[in-house]
Amino acid sequence: MRLRTIAATAAACVGSVLAPALAPAAHAAAPETAYIDFDHNVRTIPAGAPFCSFPIERELDGRLWDRVYAPDADGTVKDIAWVSDFTYTLRNPATGRELRSVLAGTVTTWRYVDGSVRTVTVGNDMNFTVPGVGRLTGYVGRFEDLTAADGSYTVLTQTHNMADSVFPAACAYLAG
Repeated sequence: MRLRTIAATAAACVGSVLAPALAPAAHAAAPETAYIDFDHNVRTIPAGAPFCSFPIERELDGRLWDRVYAPDADGTVKDIAWVSDFTYTLRNPATGRELRSVLAGTVTTWRYVDGSVRTVTVGNDMNFTVPGVGRLTGYVGRFEDLTAADGSYTVLTQTHNMADSVFPAACAYLAG
């Protein structure tokens, strides 16, 4: 479902009035913004690598936004995703233990004409804490990667609070 934001609608109205004066400078269309609402969206993740040795439930709650910009002059497409009032929960139904994280930040992806893709994740993509213990694991900070057109993969930036995987620590806690 594609939705126009109030700002995009206002910009379109203003643009229609100013278009004759700005026509030589106007090149790109307004970005398209959409969102998906998750309300107790639960999925069972089966036991096995790279996850836990037991089945776990993943629950999503909140709104996921996505904004896609028209291709640049060189054909590059930029896509920005972010969340609002969003939680990510992992739960072991057998033990009743769960880990919950409030998410914040952005994920920006550039898709280049040659087929390569660069992604930058900034902020709190997931941060699991345990009462009385503190931070357990998560993806917090900055992570930047590049997948080349030939399929090769390179991590360009990974700050110290950005775990390679949350599952080893999360599974140990969820196991009880």
